Amino acid sequence: MLKIITNELIKILALDDDDENKDKIINDLLKNGRQSLINYQKDIKPKIYREQMNGNDNELMTLLKKYFEQKWEVEYGSSNAWFIAYLKQCKNNDNVTYENVLTRTAEYGNKYMKNCPILSIILQILLKDIDNKCLQEKNLFDDLWLTITNDGLKSIIEYSKYIASEIINELINEKQSILFQALREYYRQELFRLFQQNNIADKENLCDLALDNIVEYGWIDGIKAIEDTIAPKKFEMLLDSILLSFNVILVKPKVDGTPVDVTCLLNEIAKLNVKFTAIPKANITWYKADSTEIKADDHFQIITDDNGQSTLTINDATLQDSQSYTARATHKVRFVVAKVNLNVKAPPKVEASQSMNDQSCVIGQGAQISWKFSGIEKPQVIWFFNDKPLPTNDHFQVAETGDKTSTLLIRQTELADQGVYTARAINTVGEAEAKTTLKIDCIKPAINTDLSPTLQVTKGETMTLNIGVSGTPKPNVVWMKSNDELTANDRIQVTIPTGDDDTYILTISNVQPEDQGEYSVKITHVSGSLKSNTCKVTVSSMS
Repeated sequence: MLKIITNELIKILALDDDDENKDKIINDLLKNGRQSLINYQKDIKPKIYREQMNGNDNELMTLLKKYFEQKWEVEYGSSNAWFIAYLKQCKNNDNVTYENVLTRTAEYGNKYMKNCPILSIILQILLKDIDNKCLQEKNLFDDLWLTITNDGLKSIIEYSKYIASEIINELINEKQSILFQALREYYRQELFRLFQQNNIADKENLCDLALDNIVEYGWIDGIKAIEDTIAPKKFEMLLDSILLSFNVILVKPKVDGTPVDVTCLLNEIAKLNVKFTAIPKANITWYKADSTEIKADDHFQIITDDNGQSTLTINDATLQDSQSYTARATHKVRFVVAKVNLNVKAPPKVEASQSMNDQSCVIGQGAQISWKFSGIEKPQVIWFFNDKPLPTNDHFQVAETGDKTSTLLIRQTELADQGVYTARAINTVGEAEAKTTLKIDCIKPAINTDLSPTLQVTKGETMTLNIGVSGTPKPNVVWMKSNDELTANDRIQVTIPTGDDDTYILTISNVQPEDQGEYSVKITHVSGSLKSNTCKVTVSSMS
């Protein structure tokens, strides 16, 4: 059989008789599957290499599957009729899964065979929904193998995510399930070897009693079934041999207690603590939030004691250190993780330039004062005017944005709004303040259109005087006759401009001779005063 397979492989790959690597290529194929050809690409014609490395239905894969299938039956199943029967059942009832496992074996050879091919093949069939990529990337098969060969049949429940629940229940509850028999095959030869190694006689089916319990519960819990039937000295020797031979994990790694999140101030030292329980001691590594492993340096220090307490020390903590950290305790491919959050806090800091310290606006217009503060924690901003708390109302309003900017809005400024405004930002670890001096500017009054020098009116008519005066705020205008201030009454009307209009109007109806005289305007303003020209009004009689 082997010779026939060998000759067919030589023919498929068109290997020459004088090729020095011919035997090596064939032996590697029969041991490590098609993937081994990658190492011999230069020994094979490019066209043949491409044809045989692509797809699963070419001549090479068909022949390799035939070879490994016969190997399963002859080499592994010759003394295990139940295994042959199981393979036939799978081939007939679930041919897709059977074919996938056979194809994987033809592709990778003994990669997943471990030291008990029967158990390996059965486990792969049970993991029927898992593809090659998942098996490799997650170390899933290695993890399952280590678990079940250490902890026995009951541990299969840990893989319920990958194996249908009805299959798991059947495997656990059925006394002679296919997995039970495969595990018995695995443990039997090892247990017999350990008995001989430690000079323990197999009396009264002692080995079978231990074997069934080990299959169910794994090495440590299973071997305890015969502890009372063996001298303590020999039992200790047997237990030590198990630990030494299989690196059995007595206690799976687990997190001891609940890790406590840490808060520290900027530039201070932060210590993150996690405690793990594991026997033997697990290997502990730390990772940043982006899964980058942390290596010890001046900034990071990692200390792990014999009790499983691991401390990550972060010196001179920065704002970038404020993130989630993961501690991972590992036993070979078995691991557990614990997360600890570090919150680095800093007092608020003013982010604006000094040019904002002085502002001005024209009286009557709106003013806006903005300050931006930095810091991880959003601060509370309180505003003060001349060192006194500033109330918020229709005149003063405060708006805040997501970038930690606080803005004070002053509507229709008045002279009383002139002064020092302080924005005080406060968080749990400190405060910062920024001051702005606001100056209210005025526009001095000016006479744009003065009074006419003279005005002739007729008795009984209406007299109108106009003057154009500008200024901000609007100036106060008083109409004068000679040195007397005019007061509005039924005949005298004073009109004050609104908006952008600057015309002030004096209207006197039903003019009488006594209205004759010199009229002027007295202008007063916060920035100074003015006086208009004099208009001489003459009242004539009706003709």
